[in-house]
Order: sequence, then C-alpha cells, then structure tokens
Amino acid sequence: VSAGTSVPFTITFNEAVTAGSQTLDTNVSPSSRKATCSAVTASTTMSCMYYVAPNDTTSGAALSVSLNTLSGVTDVAGNNLFTYVGDPFSSVAIVVDGTK
Repeated sequence: VSAGTSVPFTITFNEAVTAGSQTLDTNVSPSSRKATCSAVTASTTMSCMYYVAPNDTTSGAALSVSLNTLSGVTDVAGNNLFTYVGDPFSSVAIVVDGTK
C-alpha cells in the first residue's frame, strides 16, 4: 500500500473486554510510526487503523503490528486480561511503501 492509504484491521478477543484507546508498535520505518486502536467497552472486537505516510516502508516485508504494547485491557469483571497472540490467528500480507 502507498502513502495516503488507510490499513484497517480488527483485534478479536475470546471474551468481552474494556480498554482505552491504544497505540501499537509496527515494523514500519521510521520506527516512530504506530497503529492506533479505538477504545472499547464490553466488546470482543477492537477496531484499529494504520495510516501510511510518505516515506513509510516495511522494506519489502509484510506490515507487522505488535500486540505486546496493548495495555489496560480488562474483562467485564475488571480483571486484567493477559494478551497473548498465538494460533489461531489470521493476517493478510500487506507491504508498505510510501515512496511510490
């Protein structure tokens, strides 16, 4: 995808969660480029977005978003939720090149 493109994605939890808005690390260069997620209340899905800026690049690799930076995610009872990303999960290989 090229500069000016929005890359939407969804994080689906195995139970309803509550969380504030999130800023997630990516493998995009420059390293300051982040993906953002909207706050959720008692939902199993979190809507997220990565906006491609000029000169963003993943150097031919697929876009990768680190869920290890999720914070303050709780279940509906208020318990902190351990966020482990493992199988099964699905992804689409998207290469970022903001210079084209």
